[in-house]
Formats: sequence, structure tokens, C-alpha cells
Amino acid sequence: MPSIPIRLRDREILEAQLDRCRQVDNSFTQGAAAGLRWLTAGGTGPLTGTLATSIDFESIVHELATAEDIIYGPPCTGQDYARGLEHALLWAENATSGPPVPIIDSRTPSQRRRPPVGSAAGGRRPLPAPAAGGHRGGHAGPAASDRP
Repeated sequence: MPSIPIRLRDREILEAQLDRCRQVDNSFTQGAAAGLRWLTAGGTGPLTGTLATSIDFESIVHELATAEDIIYGPPCTGQDYARGLEHALLWAENATSGPPVPIIDSRTPSQRRRPPVGSAAGGRRPLPAPAAGGHRGGHAGPAASDRP
């Protein structure tokens, strides 16, 4: 039976996220790091313990199924680890856009601030001035001259 091809994010991106996961010490990031390390270096599956000759679709699905059994099974101490592993594998496969551990923006808050509305850098025009009666669009009811 032919193998289903897998398409992972670039190795450099996976390794950068693995480094980021190692900077945060909790069960979720430990699981995420184990999943990323497994994808980039091989070896035994972090949850299954199965040694895959190559990491393929079947081996990833097997790890994901084991993670889901833990996540949705009876409460246990390994649930956050399994969530981290699941998230990392899904992210590595481009099935989710957010990485397990967000990249910290090293810019200062003032550098991250958006340009003011209406500025050339902001790309948006200012809102129109409020209509008579103080409302911005929508139906404000009859005008004062239309009232009995």
C-alpha cells in the first residue's frame, strides 16, 4: 500500500520552534518539544514509544491518536504534555497556524504601536464626522423638523 505523503514546515522553522519550546518550562512545552524533536531527529515516538524507520503519515497519525486518547481520557498528569505534542505535530503539518509557543516580539511597546488612523502608514481613512444628532450612520429617527 502506498504511503500518504506528509508536508511539514521547513526544518529551520521546526528547529527554531523547538529552541523556543525549550525556553519555556511546563508540561505543554515539554510535549511540544518532544514532538518537534521527534520530527526533526527521529527515534521513538514520544507517546507511543514506537521506533519508526522513517517518520511518515502513519507514524504521525499513531502519535496523534495516542495524544488524543490521553487528552480526552480520564484526567491524568500527562494531559498537558499530550496537548503540547498534539499542537506541535498539527502545527508542523500546517494544520494549525499558531506555533506551540509564540515568538516573543522583542520590540518595545512604542515600536509595536500601530500608526494613527488616517496616517499614510495606517492605510485607513478617518471615520466620517458624526451626523446631526450625534450618530455615525444608521437610522437616528425623524429629524426635528419632521416631528409634530
